[in-house]
Amino acid sequence: MVGRIIDLYGVSDLASISKGIIGNVVISQIGKSISASILKMIPIVGQIVGSIVNAGVAASITGILGTAISRICYTNVKKYMNGESVDWTMAFSADMIKRAMQVAQDNIK
Repeated sequence: MVGRIIDLYGVSDLASISKGIIGNVVISQIGKSISASILKMIPIVGQIVGSIVNAGVAASITGILGTAISRICYTNVKKYMNGESVDWTMAFSADMIKRAMQVAQDNIK
């Protein structure tokens, strides 16, 4: 998904830069779904609730990540088109991705 979003903005050479960083950011978010796995230990009800929570967490992370990457691409392509210098490595740093994900998450609330 990330590579495709980056490609849509015409900066597909950056897809390889972001893949490793994105992986690290997403892995930190996966811890949130561990609680759902614990719920699954409770017979029947826990399994149902745990599955729902896992699906919800996965969908949320995917949506937030897609929105964050799109925002990063849009902002930096806009700067580039206006003649500003863009440090693409910094644009896709773990810190920038986390910030963009936080903004995307805050906009959902």
